[in-house]
Amino acid sequence: MKKLVFALALGIFALPVFAQEGPRDGADRSPEERAKMMVRKMAEELNLNDDQIEAIKPLLVEFQKERAEAKQADKKRHEEMREKLSTILTEEQMEKLEAKMKERRKKMRKHRMLAEPQLESQDQ
Repeated sequence: MKKLVFALALGIFALPVFAQEGPRDGADRSPEERAKMMVRKMAEELNLNDDQIEAIKPLLVEFQKERAEAKQADKKRHEEMREKLSTILTEEQMEKLEAKMKERRKKMRKHRMLAEPQLESQDQ
């Protein structure tokens, strides 16, 4: 039973890890600013004409707004789960869980950093 609870907690805590990565380029921008950046990049890379840019802009703004809302909802669910677990687990168990999750985030970041150059080379 303890293993099951731990496995569930581990899975729940692992999902929002990607959202909690350190600041990246554009991490503190509004959905509108993010969409504007995406439109600019797409226009350069795809040689979009003005009509295409105007058609794409509202789609990307809506997408970025929905993405921000989903991120907030995930963050809220993560915090709620943490609070529920803290009522079930002892303080020592919570500390162990937090330490394991911190280590997992560290490994995932390291893995992601190693994988990014490989992804870039595959794109070319």
